[in-house]
Amino acid sequence: MTPQLDHLCTSIRSVLSQVQARAQSASVRSASNAETLELALRAEIADLDDRIAANRVALKAAHAQVTEWICAEHADSEPEASPFVAPRSDRALTDRAKAADRYADAMALIATAAVERAAKAALEAAAIHCHCFQSRHIAAGK
Repeated sequence: MTPQLDHLCTSIRSVLSQVQARAQSASVRSASNAETLELALRAEIADLDDRIAANRVALKAAHAQVTEWICAEHADSEPEASPFVAPRSDRALTDRAKAADRYADAMALIATAAVERAAKAALEAAAIHCHCFQSRHIAAGK
């Protein structure tokens, strides 16, 4: 695998395993208390919100890199403009490789941010389920 792909996979695994471990830990500690579980889930949601906010500037830069790559790809979309078919200088190929590396890094950051947002949505759903469970038990007088 390429270094960028290794980094992407590691980042995504890390985000998912952290969220899963914290959610499981919270549910084990508070299986008998839906209110405590809901609070633990909300704390994890707040942590994810902080990470998402901290990465906002980097994510904006990554989107700009992706846009730059896409524009360059459209400019070179003619069949004879393929970097492997058309004769190009070593410098041109090196520049294209650097641009491809920047694109791969940007997409890895975007993918990791998407995983964090998906994890946040899953935790929000779990917190809402806890809240609904609690409300039903209160309404039932339990």
